[in-house]
Amino acid sequence: MTEDRDDGLLSPDNLARYEVPRAPAGFAARVIGAVAAEERTQPVAPLRGRSGWRRYASAAVAVATVAVIVVWAMRGGRSNSGSGLRVATTRETIALEARGVAVAEPGTELRWAVAARGEAVIDQPSGSAFYRVERGGPFEVRTPLGVVHVTGTCFSVEVIAMKKKDLMKGAVVGAAIATAVMVTVYEGGVTFANPKGEIRIAAGEAGIVYPGAAPQPRTGITASASDPARELADARARISVLEQQLGKAHGDAGASAAASFTRGDPGRYYAPSPETLRELADTCWIAFDLPGLDTESRPMLVDDELSGAVGLLGADRDAVNQAYLKEHDRAVDALRHLYMELTGNDGDAAAALSIDAIADEILAKSPPDEEIAARRRIARERAGLEPAVPAGSLARRPIVERYLRIMTSLGNDAETAAARVIGAKRAHELRTHGGVGWNNSVTDYGGCDEER
Repeated sequence: MTEDRDDGLLSPDNLARYEVPRAPAGFAARVIGAVAAEERTQPVAPLRGRSGWRRYASAAVAVATVAVIVVWAMRGGRSNSGSGLRVATTRETIALEARGVAVAEPGTELRWAVAARGEAVIDQPSGSAFYRVERGGPFEVRTPLGVVHVTGTCFSVEVIAMKKKDLMKGAVVGAAIATAVMVTVYEGGVTFANPKGEIRIAAGEAGIVYPGAAPQPRTGITASASDPARELADARARISVLEQQLGKAHGDAGASAAASFTRGDPGRYYAPSPETLRELADTCWIAFDLPGLDTESRPMLVDDELSGAVGLLGADRDAVNQAYLKEHDRAVDALRHLYMELTGNDGDAAAALSIDAIADEILAKSPPDEEIAARRRIARERAGLEPAVPAGSLARRPIVERYLRIMTSLGNDAETAAARVIGAKRAHELRTHGGVGWNNSVTDYGGCDEER
């Protein structure tokens, strides 16, 4: 194709008449299914000190994203410079021009500016984000308590905020105040600095800073390049790159992805076969799906995309979401009480923490042997190899076991809540529509021993 023809193709008149094609039906589920199947072929041990509960969440492909991708493909690539602002309301993969990708959790605010020569500055005043950075010049992430400098790596930044709350009414009285910022490095290295001092954080390490203090190493956290948290966030970043090639994809690619995912046990996370359960029990492994779990916003069991796909609309959709919120609030309250029991902190401290932060504390402060024993017990119960712990005895079980029981049962609790509204058959179809589990969000980790 000649340069003249390219200019004609991209003329204002042609672009104005261009109708952006929709993504093929089920494209998002097929892509996420393929990634989940790929991840399952390389089992990894759990990340000590980091939550594993939402690590296999999907990055859904919206029609708006497809429009951007098609224009990108027509022009031959992404520009090297630009700026943007995004406040994530769901887990979202955000392209930072040509310098990398951020996977932002709900409530994360990002502002970025990338110069023509590649220098990038990202402001992250709130929330949690995983970054995969491409080489190309200075790259820094500015937070309320310090600046992260990096040239090429994978790392995460979490701005931990304290909110004054009326615990009875749940009303926010004051604005969020950053009480800490934590940086975890999975590959490469960064510096973490503020006017009080500077530290170097290498792969597998973490750092934290509090108001009025210098950054300091964060002990008790090991961030391996093969950790589930890093691998799954990295998978979402890779998905973002793959989506940019949508204009060149063929219809049979989606069918191939779906076929690869159905190998093995397709119900591993929501209805595992007896053979799968025995295999999991042999390796102290747990695999489960998760609906939304968030203290900063009110998650929906049936979002707009799922609602349209399954035809659950209006009052039925609202009733299902409301039924789930009751289960959600029960689980959040139980997790907060576990945190208070473990640390001795009061309800105000528990209410100020995200679910991720609570999980961090529970996993970091629990002896590794207790977590392994908890996985073994839960896996064997699910396989029918041990009797279930009586309800009256659960309160005496280790805190980390009770934490895992809450997380592993939430998917079933959500389905039960939905079934009370729309019936068991339709509730199960709702849960399994994407072929993975609730909202394609799953966790899969284990092992009967752990390196000291």
